[in-house]
Amino acid sequence: MDIIEIKNLCKEYRGKEEPALKNINISIKEGETFGLLGPNGAGKTTMVRLILNILKPTKGTIKVFGVDVTSKEYDKKRKKIGFMLESLGVSYILTGYENMEFFDRIYYEDSSPSERKERIESLLTFAGLWKVKDKPVATYSHGMSRRLTLARALICDPTLIFLDEPTLGLDPEARTLIREMLLALKKEGKTVFLTSHDLEEVEKICSNIAIINHGEMVAQGSYEELKSRFSARRTVVKVKEIGPWVEELSKEMKIEIDGNTIYIEGNDSGRIFEVLAKTGVKVQEMKTEEEGLEDLYLKLLKSEPEARKGLVTRALKGVKR
Repeated sequence: MDIIEIKNLCKEYRGKEEPALKNINISIKEGETFGLLGPNGAGKTTMVRLILNILKPTKGTIKVFGVDVTSKEYDKKRKKIGFMLESLGVSYILTGYENMEFFDRIYYEDSSPSERKERIESLLTFAGLWKVKDKPVATYSHGMSRRLTLARALICDPTLIFLDEPTLGLDPEARTLIREMLLALKKEGKTVFLTSHDLEEVEKICSNIAIINHGEMVAQGSYEELKSRFSARRTVVKVKEIGPWVEELSKEMKIEIDGNTIYIEGNDSGRIFEVLAKTGVKVQEMKTEEEGLEDLYLKLLKSEPEARKGLVTRALKGVKR
């Protein structure tokens, strides 16, 4: 069953020449952990706010739990949706426990004190914050505040959870703690919609990945599917120095350059040797490696011919002809 179904979604803002989102189509099944990737300004947060009905679409439809998000019926369904947006949305004056109690009372008006305490204790323990429950949030580190916000998003025992950049600005230890929480939610069978710049996090957690750029869909599928479809193997060639010959190489193959290392898309060693031989370049080292999600992501964002041309032009700056 598709828990989220997005068809031909467009969002335009008054006064902006380019739409924020253009003809987006996404299907997310129940129990999936979905990762939405894209650079700043690509439209990730806009999409989350459209699904939550904070913003209205210009065109297209969004269905959650089989219900159009702009309908009155969706208001009832939202009680089973948790969300953690980029803004923390907690009171720094209140303690961690008081913040949780405030939101618990919204969802469970008639709950007994013992039931309320049990829920809050369970979630704060899950977030590793029970020992500091009586301290004001103003005394928490940024990582602790993010974990409190995630715990707050779970107060309604949601079926579907939206997490907008949950590890933004966190140090490695705090990112690891958040990642462990997300993996636990995945094991529970929760459906998670995650936007992130942490590609390692997405690679480890998400079963379905979509990449958008300039408001348009670039690719969608599992990590394995994306690797298969977009030739996620490359040949790494180290040379003594980059010369004008690299322009000829770029006409024959898709390449990226980092110092004296050339990354060539694909692993057809016979053809690569043939092309390199024509250029007269002296190869110091050559090997094949599998691209990680970060490499694949950057390749897809730079797939336009002009972008590849720009990489070569920058690499040739200062080279004597």
